[in-house]
Amino acid sequence: MNTYIKKIIFRDNTINQINIFESDEIGAPTVILYPAMGVRASYYKDFASRLSSVGIHCITIDWRGYGKSNVRPSRKINHGFQVLINDMNEVVDYTRHTFPNSKIYLTGHSLGGQIGSLFSVRYFNKIKGLILIAAGTPYYKAWNEFGAWKLKLGGRIFYPVSKLLGYYPGKLFGFGGKESTGVIKDWSYSAINGKYILSGSNFDYEKAMNKAELDVLSISIKKDKLGCKDSVSDLLNRFKKAKIKNIEVSPEDSRIENLNHFNWAKQPNYFAEIIKQHINNVTKKNEPI
Repeated sequence: MNTYIKKIIFRDNTINQINIFESDEIGAPTVILYPAMGVRASYYKDFASRLSSVGIHCITIDWRGYGKSNVRPSRKINHGFQVLINDMNEVVDYTRHTFPNSKIYLTGHSLGGQIGSLFSVRYFNKIKGLILIAAGTPYYKAWNEFGAWKLKLGGRIFYPVSKLLGYYPGKLFGFGGKESTGVIKDWSYSAINGKYILSGSNFDYEKAMNKAELDVLSISIKKDKLGCKDSVSDLLNRFKKAKIKNIEVSPEDSRIENLNHFNWAKQPNYFAEIIKQHINNVTKKNEPI
């Protein structure tokens, strides 16, 4: 296993850092992992290392405006989901150049899964499959009474506050990090309206999700307070033609005490094994008889 860091310069000349965890296996598939909102790519180091040790290349990267990205949200630095999807597209192209014979699986944790889903239905021909970890929609009607109340309130106030300040102050609300106003605008729209209609984009993501023929693995967490069962279902139900496998993981399954939305990444063996088995099954299914 080799681990190294590369710089990526996007088309608009912003810069970010790509972390590559290279497997020793010849022809290994590649997982590109995107973080949850407010979480740095470095948080997933143990998970990425475990994937590479079981025969899967792994690439991690921070979101634009966070971590190793060279820009920070402000009145002058603003972007929404569509720009993050554009960045994903360039990272996938970079990955294809780095591992030209590798099958690419786009993987997202929480918000990373939402935006990864949008990328996947637009650029489905660039990846082999989509893997979601603790990912559901923020649509308030897909949550229980208390969760619905918080999401509806957040959907109403987060964007006006971020517009006033020039950025979203995640620490103030105890949700996310310092986020771009545009990201919060798109998140808030989906929280209130239950649809992915992105600012600055004419692409019909809702229609594309209905039509996408993808292999989708969803790994959800039992009694996840930040990704409840109904919100996971709300995301998966949008993939009308996809081949979906949803695995709900309990603390007993994973052997992780008090398993939650985040701590699986620090004890990643069970999650890495699920992904390895899924990729092996997809590979076998597509082998000629």
